[in-house]
Amino acid sequence: MQKTLAGESTISTTFRDETLGCYVNRYAVPIYKGGVDGQVIGVLTGTNNTDALRALLSPSLLLNGQVHAHIVDSQGKFVVRNQTCFIHEDARSIFDTPAFSDELQQTILSAFAVNESAFLSLTNEGVLYEVALIPMGVNDWYIMCVVPQRILVTDLSQWFNLQRITFFAIFLLVLLLTLYIYRMMRQNNRSMRKLAYFASITGAYNRAHFLQELPSRLTSEPKALIVLDIDNAPTIKNLYGLGRFNCLLRHIKEALDQQMDPTELFCMGRNERFCCFWTAQTRIRYISA
Repeated sequence: MQKTLAGESTISTTFRDETLGCYVNRYAVPIYKGGVDGQVIGVLTGTNNTDALRALLSPSLLLNGQVHAHIVDSQGKFVVRNQTCFIHEDARSIFDTPAFSDELQQTILSAFAVNESAFLSLTNEGVLYEVALIPMGVNDWYIMCVVPQRILVTDLSQWFNLQRITFFAIFLLVLLLTLYIYRMMRQNNRSMRKLAYFASITGAYNRAHFLQELPSRLTSEPKALIVLDIDNAPTIKNLYGLGRFNCLLRHIKEALDQQMDPTELFCMGRNERFCCFWTAQTRIRYISA
């Protein structure tokens, strides 16, 4: 939250939302006063089901299920995890398994301390594995890929090709996940901004955004603040229904869009009223509604 208050969009670690009954990641975006160059005055948050990230780590997508991938943080704790043959499903950290010796743990944590990749080999129940941990550039997260060594050295004549394919797959996975996370953060940013600043029925600015923008539009030039109300609004709703009434509101919004100069401003306020901040001019504006 502190990073968001400093102006940075963020994504949280994975946690269980008891209300939704599933694991989620929380996104947070800053709210600015007077545009993105202004002061941060609040934070908007939203959640997304972690399954969206987990699906990208599905073993079936990685070398026919022979590569297992997870996302971990700089302490080795799981952010997003998938089934791996030697990491117990209840493990909270990659270090909660005897396969990672004290020496390997120190090697990994030393690499994490300087935000570097770590490549190592380990043995579990007589099976050799190659492990790669690569920073994602998101929070302190790393993509962890576990590959049975046998698929790399089954046939020496294919070793170089398989090794290249494996590391290319890991690189592609890191790139895909990073792009997906940034894309998801941008989409959540747009969605939350729309909820915060725009009226859902008409798409016009809402009262909160209008009040934020108003100070920047105040100049020495004379201005007029006008409130437009719909006569007999309850009667119109009862006679024609809410759907037709909302169509009327959208028509008024479109008419105002056509009449407004770039320096002017309007919003849809409370009780279906439109507030307009116009430049005071001698010409008369006609709005067809």
